Amino acid sequence: MKKYLIYALLLLSYFGKSQQEMALTISSKKLQQLSNLKGVNYYPTNTAWNMFGENFNRDVITNDFQLIHSLNINTIRIFIPYKASIEDINQLIEVLDEAHKHNLGAIVTLFDFYGTYLDSDQEQNKSYVSTIVGALTGHKALLAWDIKNEPDLDFTNRSKSQVLKWLKNTICLIKNIDSKTPITIGWAKAKNAIYLKDEVDFICFHFYDEPTLLKKEYQLLQEQTNKVIVLGEFGKSSHLSFWKMLKNGEKVQATYLSEIKEIIKTNSIPFMLWTLYDFNEVPIKVVGKKKRYRKQQQKFGIYDTHGNKKRAYYSIFE
Repeated sequence: MKKYLIYALLLLSYFGKSQQEMALTISSKKLQQLSNLKGVNYYPTNTAWNMFGENFNRDVITNDFQLIHSLNINTIRIFIPYKASIEDINQLIEVLDEAHKHNLGAIVTLFDFYGTYLDSDQEQNKSYVSTIVGALTGHKALLAWDIKNEPDLDFTNRSKSQVLKWLKNTICLIKNIDSKTPITIGWAKAKNAIYLKDEVDFICFHFYDEPTLLKKEYQLLQEQTNKVIVLGEFGKSSHLSFWKMLKNGEKVQATYLSEIKEIIKTNSIPFMLWTLYDFNEVPIKVVGKKKRYRKQQQKFGIYDTHGNKKRAYYSIFE
């Protein structure tokens, strides 16, 4: 009897160890994908910041993902609005289904257009996280969770400590539901990307400064962490205004991206371009009421709104 009991315990130990090793393999595989990331931030050209709900069009997304795959891009980053509806969640699953069909991993950015960071929001935030994370956990296209887009921009209108506390709590909420998918935060500035470095699984920062600064900022982060560091956004508007004749335009955009590409290549930096398309409209809630800011934000694409290649396309993909 004792012999069979010992055998059973050894058998359970074996299977338990295999499952643990499998979990580690899954995590390691995703982190390896992140280190080889070549991605793009994605919105359809006609529904930027508003791709779910009544504007959702799976056919458009299918065609866009076919194009993205043809560019040898392996990852998309998408954004989920705060207070997403059940319809939004179902559409989000459809987006990931399409991503998987086209061999694209998906970094899912949560809490878009959320900015209060209040303790009183805790129950609502739990519901939001449990609904979305619960629906997507285990999806074959899911590569990583991005807690919040550029929360450091809220350090001025909310206290830094309040924002960091909220981020830390939210990481815990997600990990309690999904412990296998890597988590990050999409920091606006590289200097802030070191916050909560021990809580996240990889580091992510955005960059829109002069190209000469990119290598320096990336290396400074490397000195402070051994984790994968992803350039989560970078780009240049091609909007040409009277007051910025020498600073913008398609030629300037193409030159900027050529310089960034060389730094990315030389330093083997995983990256995600902002963005695939120019946009027909940019909602006021994104950059405010001033028309010139919305005009500028419309022109970050490597394709125009008609699907034609801009000069910037050849800077990045040829």
